[in-house]
Amino acid sequence: MQKNENIEPRALSEEEKENRKHEVFDSFANYLSFCPNCGYVDRTNMYLMRAESRIKKLCDNGEKCPECGKCCWELGYPKRTRTGFVDFE
Repeated sequence: MQKNENIEPRALSEEEKENRKHEVFDSFANYLSFCPNCGYVDRTNMYLMRAESRIKKLCDNGEKCPECGKCCWELGYPKRTRTGFVDFE
């Protein structure tokens, strides 16, 4: 794993989480897996099901964050986006 300094993650909002429970999601979005404790981004540019699978695997294997040592992976988007698409300045 290598830290991506260009992406600041954010967790899904409560509305987005609730929508996900009802199978409502942005099928074109780029999701990411990250550590909510320190903001370490594990992987980016994944479709939703792949990102959820990645997070499940990290948690099931007890994979710890290389930055803070916690195992608390979460699904998210780049900060300041609603769709997961981000422009780099």
